[in-house]
Amino acid sequence: MDKNFTDLQNKGLDEMSKIDLFSGSNGNNGFIVAGVGRHPIISLLAGNHIATGGRVIIFDTGSNFSHLTKSVNGQYIEIDTKKPISIDLASELSDGSFNIKESFILDALVDFIYSIGSVRMKYSNEEERIIKLKIDEVLNEFIPIYGKHFIRPLVEFMSGEDNPPSLITFAKNLKISMDRFNFKKFVSNDDGIDISAVDFNKLFTVVDFSRIVNSDLRNAVAGALIVSILKDLYFNKREKTVVFIDNINYFLTDDAAVPDIKPLIECLLRRSRTLNTSIVIGAESFDIILDRSDLNKSDLSRLILNNTQYKFSSKEQNY
Repeated sequence: MDKNFTDLQNKGLDEMSKIDLFSGSNGNNGFIVAGVGRHPIISLLAGNHIATGGRVIIFDTGSNFSHLTKSVNGQYIEIDTKKPISIDLASELSDGSFNIKESFILDALVDFIYSIGSVRMKYSNEEERIIKLKIDEVLNEFIPIYGKHFIRPLVEFMSGEDNPPSLITFAKNLKISMDRFNFKKFVSNDDGIDISAVDFNKLFTVVDFSRIVNSDLRNAVAGALIVSILKDLYFNKREKTVVFIDNINYFLTDDAAVPDIKPLIECLLRRSRTLNTSIVIGAESFDIILDRSDLNKSDLSRLILNNTQYKFSSKEQNY
């Protein structure tokens, strides 16, 4: 086991409370907490951070942090198709004083749109490159005009007969995917649906995905939220933020029927230090991350291990 793997099962609350989530020395502030007893540790780390005036965002897949949210008067968001939330992907990008071409936020947005439109499709590396270049080009033109309502005109433009076949196919599949996921409810208020906007200004926010059965919709919403978080961290210089993503294996998949949001999670990990942010990854076991016996786990391993500084293991215990 790597020398920076720390076994926390025998350490008390005092010892764990001394952990500095912003002490990464290799250019990032990434951490892993693995094991069946990780939730008390995550709760402790989160509680300690907001006690210092910092901000916490948690991706939860099992309603594990609802009581903690109530105790700190935080914001608890349940992802539910019956109660869709409005995720703003581009408002700040439409500001004429902002050079969108120089922002990694645009790259993240391109990766996100590609992840939705490429579901169930097999594109060559060259086709992927061409599609992403076109998405980038269209976003640069359309976001200043349409703001957060850019998706519909983007699809219509890329469906034009003058475009290469791969672009037309992609645009059609993007529309089909958004309809199939019922995902458009979460990123557009074009139809006048009365839905509340996600607000990351609160110091403590939990996003609970446990009501979402379909992994395709779960990843689509998670990807949109990561773009929104990156955008918020970039434009709103604020207190130190810790983002916890529990059950990481729920979001990292090579299933062609599910949006691939690995590039977005990697962006969040890589950019954490420059955004005054720490990322804590939760997993049921290190085997999920360390086992390189097959291609899927190998990709997952490289993504996380290359972008995390410390790894903590835990066992079920009463803390």
